[in-house]
Amino acid sequence: MEKNKKKDLSSDNKKYIISTEIIVQQSLKKNGKPTGYEDMYIRRSIQDYYIKFCESGVSRQDLEKQLSLSNNFIKTLNLEIEFRDGLWDVCDENDMSQSRLGEYVIIHRIIKD
Repeated sequence: MEKNKKKDLSSDNKKYIISTEIIVQQSLKKNGKPTGYEDMYIRRSIQDYYIKFCESGVSRQDLEKQLSLSNNFIKTLNLEIEFRDGLWDVCDENDMSQSRLGEYVIIHRIIKD
């Protein structure tokens, strides 16, 4: 039995209220070299999900500010999120730029304790 595991709550048919760890990872080019930029992800038991800020209702700065308030070694937040699938790096659907592709999340709001 897992004592500290919380079940995800659904706030409607696509949005979930979750308590999750936020991690930061170095972004890499296709050739494996660092880009000099760090991406943020939510950590779930089965995988990490890229946070796409340009579709989110929360900015990267807002998330970083809320994380900085925590004194815990593992940075966790309560969030209302939505899982999506598509282009990670493209925010304008008319943009024909090359992009990473796959599952990601958008954050609708930070839920403060």
